[in-house]
Amino acid sequence: MDSTCQTYECLCVPGWEGEFCQQEIDECSSQPCKNSATCTDLLNSYQCLCPQGWAGVDCSEDVDECDSGPCLNGAQCQESPLPGEFSCTCPPFFSGPLCNMPFDPCDSAHDPCLHNATCLTRSDGTAACRCRPGFQGTRCEIDTDECISGPCQNQGHCLDRVNSYSCDCEPGFSGHHCEEDINECTSRPCQNGGICQDHVNSAL
Repeated sequence: MDSTCQTYECLCVPGWEGEFCQQEIDECSSQPCKNSATCTDLLNSYQCLCPQGWAGVDCSEDVDECDSGPCLNGAQCQESPLPGEFSCTCPPFFSGPLCNMPFDPCDSAHDPCLHNATCLTRSDGTAACRCRPGFQGTRCEIDTDECISGPCQNQGHCLDRVNSYSCDCEPGFSGHHCEEDINECTSRPCQNGGICQDHVNSAL
């Protein structure tokens, strides 16, 4: 039987392999792209499509998102430990993720003051509340209890109202503070020369 002697050898150019250089080499098979990047096979090369927060040929470089100056109006940028994320610390009178929105702490959408209190804007961009009489608290949310001082006398019952109070007096007493002992003798209940002696809520 006659035999055939193979007298040649194929020397492949970069990017090809096989006996006849018929097979393209898949440069992505070695998984060169890092951090979950997508690898695209090219002829004798590859390309990595990096996810947000990563850069470089193989997506191994952590991008400093603050380098591009994303925070506006003089805000301070702080890179997050999570790749691709950052946060902005806004200066007074600005808000929003990038501090690009004017902010008035006393406008109708943000006014924190209650019970018709006056909202005052501080220089640091925060709000302060000036309470109407009868209210207190940071937001004027507390109705001041005018009965705490015990203004009602002679065991009168104090009723707290907005910026005022009233006293529900025990029988035999009257006045704003129940301070007046009612003189039951003024009606002259004693007849036939009897002498009236006034007592609490009664006369003899």
